[in-house]
Amino acid sequence: MPIMWKRFAAELKRRRGKLGMTQDVLAAKIGVRWNTIARLEIGQRRPSLDILEKLAVTLRCRVRDLLPEKEKKMTTQTAREPSMTGAPTYFRVGVSEAKHRKVIGHSADTGKPIRADYSYPGWHFAIHVEEYLDDEALEELEQLADSVDRFGGEEFERKIEAFLKREFPGCMALVPNARRTKFMEGVLKAIEDGRFRIG
Repeated sequence: MPIMWKRFAAELKRRRGKLGMTQDVLAAKIGVRWNTIARLEIGQRRPSLDILEKLAVTLRCRVRDLLPEKEKKMTTQTAREPSMTGAPTYFRVGVSEAKHRKVIGHSADTGKPIRADYSYPGWHFAIHVEEYLDDEALEELEQLADSVDRFGGEEFERKIEAFLKREFPGCMALVPNARRTKFMEGVLKAIEDGRFRIG
């Protein structure tokens, strides 16, 4: 589904106002200049996945709450993935950034640009995955996560990847086979970081 950027701009402004934050304060909290927030709120700029994540944390909401989409009637096939036909908006943005090797920041040490790769959407997807699962699938994922010490390494990675392919076929279809290993590195990094939120 297409991203409704005008609605994003209005939603960003609404949520900022609700928390009583000025554009300056929000900009300082996420590490950008105030005119970046101003341009986002009037629709002159589209946010990167990194900025979206920081905005969501600062505004105390989920990334998908900031990205309104045109609603389509859900069928039983899409019921397991409630906000998407295929993939959530933030995931599509992350995959697009990885595909085009978009600059998503600069190294604090060297100042050189950091470019997105497929581990980036993998990590972000893993930290939000529970939001899209029903109780049965969530229980299965919890058991799988608990088994990481028993399986370890490649076997655990295969089981997680098989689970994601089954539960999120639309998302996994966006990740090229040649980049699947890099994507899974991001998922496993989220688990290692303790950011793989389950339960």
